[in-house]
Amino acid sequence: MGTINVSADNHNSNSEPSGNSSPKKVISYPQAIITLILVAIFLSAAGYALGKYKFWKTYDTTPLVDRSEAVWTERVKGDPNNPDNYVQLGYIYFQKRDYARAEAMYKKAIAIDSKNYQAHFNLGVTFVQTKKNGRAAEEFQKAIEIGPKAPAAHLSLGMLYYDEGKYDKALSELNTAWEANPGDESVLKTIAQSEEKLGKKDDALRDFQQALTFMPNDKEAKEAINRLSRKK
Repeated sequence: MGTINVSADNHNSNSEPSGNSSPKKVISYPQAIITLILVAIFLSAAGYALGKYKFWKTYDTTPLVDRSEAVWTERVKGDPNNPDNYVQLGYIYFQKRDYARAEAMYKKAIAIDSKNYQAHFNLGVTFVQTKKNGRAAEEFQKAIEIGPKAPAAHLSLGMLYYDEGKYDKALSELNTAWEANPGDESVLKTIAQSEEKLGKKDDALRDFQQALTFMPNDKEAKEAINRLSRKK
């Protein structure tokens, strides 16, 4: 399954120092906030790792994901019309396996911006986790309509089709994912597996052999090559 990508949070400042004094390094307000956040993240992670020591328990040992949830909850409150805030918060809920709240956040993002690729894609992945494959496929298809060249949605939809035994559809989506991002050996192996299921033995043998060059110790690929070679 494709993995969920979360966009980086960028902080920009348009302010510039002014005055007649000699030039010196000035830390802007946004830069100071970023520094404080980084320090807080470091202390939180360190506290979580060292929490077993009594002396450290006087400090905040809240797990990092909980601290992130608090930060993004406040951002949603501060800017409720920004769909990316809901996507980020939804991803945090997903990490905590709170799929119901993750789904709710992605849907709020889509309600604000129906063309938000990441919201549709992440919602699809959430539906896969909750065994709602039909709805997952719909969200992956919407993500593909928005970003037709993005390999992640094609890969996820292809894997979903493969698991459902829809090998022709799986092959189409996986080939698109491979063409957009060649080099992922697991994708190539699933392509070969789909080809074998569809009776395309020569294509399957070729792709299993190519996949084996990426992962020479893969037992499944080796067994498939031996099996297909005997059938020739």
